[in-house]
Amino acid sequence: MPPIRIAVAIMVSLPLSQFLRAQTEAATLRGVVHDASQAIVPGAAVALTNIDQNRSWNATSNERGEYDIAQIPPGRYSLAVESRGFKKYVQPGLTLAVNQVAQIDVTLQPGSVTETIEVHADAPLLESASSTLGEVVNHLTTTALPLNGRNVMQLVALTPGINAPPSDHGSQPFASGTIANVGFSANGSRDLNSLVLLDGSPQEVMGYDQPGYVPPPDAVEEFKVIANTMSAEYGRTGGAVISMVHRAGSKNFHGGLYEFLRNNAFDANNFFGNRSGQARAPFRFNQFGGTLGGPLTPARTSTFFFFSYQGVRQKNPSASFYTVPTALMKGGDFTNTGAHAAVSPLVVNLCRTGRGLSCETSRLACAGRGAGASCRP
Repeated sequence: MPPIRIAVAIMVSLPLSQFLRAQTEAATLRGVVHDASQAIVPGAAVALTNIDQNRSWNATSNERGEYDIAQIPPGRYSLAVESRGFKKYVQPGLTLAVNQVAQIDVTLQPGSVTETIEVHADAPLLESASSTLGEVVNHLTTTALPLNGRNVMQLVALTPGINAPPSDHGSQPFASGTIANVGFSANGSRDLNSLVLLDGSPQEVMGYDQPGYVPPPDAVEEFKVIANTMSAEYGRTGGAVISMVHRAGSKNFHGGLYEFLRNNAFDANNFFGNRSGQARAPFRFNQFGGTLGGPLTPARTSTFFFFSYQGVRQKNPSASFYTVPTALMKGGDFTNTGAHAAVSPLVVNLCRTGRGLSCETSRLACAGRGAGASCRP
């Protein structure tokens, strides 16, 4: 029977506790609230709202005007800050990436809280709140770039300092824990020294340090490759850290279907098949699946689900040519092989010394004597 591989991933999003700081795939937002004179504003109400899920994270600036919101899933957000005697500050279109530590300082303008100042600003290119260096590969990249086998780990090579061996280009549809499938090295380290996290959970197969499971591209929200200067929260690695995050459901239902196929009808025959007059071998490869995500409650603000399925069906019989010895060959007679038989160095040596008996015992004739002698069939 043809090999059958099935990948199923189900994720339910629930509000996270502020105490679960060990799950390092989440983002963090921090900053300081000032007024127009750069004086600190304590007690300001800070609200961070996920645009796709309509979920909110709330905080209050302390006596130093600082606020800190941790354990934020990657996604699109809107930041709102308000305090008595100041206009409401709103910054929409804020994107937080996996493992990002973003710092946004807020300046409030005097006025009524019924008035709103909307700020449109791009995220800073320099992440000053963390010394970690890395590259984020988002969902658009994982689904738009061509991947032979649809293994997102091939995209790790987009990060500077990562070297993927050529054998990795033909990796399996999803990792099975074998080194050849997702092997790569970071900054000259061995290809067995990298840490792979999925939603904060290590995925390495014991003894290999390679992931036992990699979601399909349609089920990956994004992942970050941290190549150097990683923080103390990451351990057990002498190379890079790859932190992947599953996609999550949103306040609206979304889904999709896909199929990728290969067929011998689209292929040419190979050189050896043409030489021997053999027709193209049958080849069928179907990789298909789908995703579905959405809310689980009527309020659409607390609990969400995301389902992903991928199946693989493959038929790939191949023809191989082998030479087996005939009955005459087993008896030492190589006269019908159509070519000069291989002669043992010991037989040639005995023939050249003038003994000549080894050629006869091997059913070979000794041509000549001395240094120029040789055994012939």
